[in-house]
Amino acid sequence: MRSSFVLGTLFVLCAAAPISPSLGQIADGSFETQAPAEIGANPGYCYGNGGGGGAFECTDGNSPWFAASGGGYQIETNSAWPGTPTPDGSYYAFIQNGGSVNQQFTATDTGMFMINFLVAGRDGTVMPGNEAYEVLLDGNPIFTDSTTTAQPFTSRTTNPFSLIAGNLYSLSFHGLNLTGGDNTAYIDAVSLVPAGVPEPSSWAMMLLGFAAIGIAARGKRSTDLAQLA
Repeated sequence: MRSSFVLGTLFVLCAAAPISPSLGQIADGSFETQAPAEIGANPGYCYGNGGGGGAFECTDGNSPWFAASGGGYQIETNSAWPGTPTPDGSYYAFIQNGGSVNQQFTATDTGMFMINFLVAGRDGTVMPGNEAYEVLLDGNPIFTDSTTTAQPFTSRTTNPFSLIAGNLYSLSFHGLNLTGGDNTAYIDAVSLVPAGVPEPSSWAMMLLGFAAIGIAARGKRSTDLAQLA
């Protein structure tokens, strides 16, 4: 029984161990490379193509992200409107009204994946942060949500989706609030992760469960042997 329990525990550890795929498909998910080059030093933000930013329009010459129609980049300390502190560096993207930030990437692994990201709402000092948005993969929604005014950066995970190694995909964060009012959501820490990998707390619970089963089975065996005697 003891050897069976040990083998079972080892099996759970192997099954629950995190997969190590090539997670470099989403480039500059923290916007720390692209945003500084796009926005410059002042006023601390820029709008993507067609966003009405005028002198503060992004060039999007520093790939991989492309912002459009009310999407852009900013620093958390921008001087145009109060920014929101981010736990991931100093820069992040924003989607305002129907704006978007987009990236194309080539999958290096085949399997089921999800997108992890942080999202916050504009603080409302100048304009609100009640922005509905969706996450699209090749134009298909894989997540829909909304922010609230002054919402701090909060972790979100999309629904699972499949990728095939070598194929080119398009990822987009797209605003759905078309009523105006400059409602804005902030996006940061975008990463691609394998689907279905348990959190560390889940691994511990699984091991405790197997331990309980092993102890119960051992106790039952002892009881059965005692009854036979």
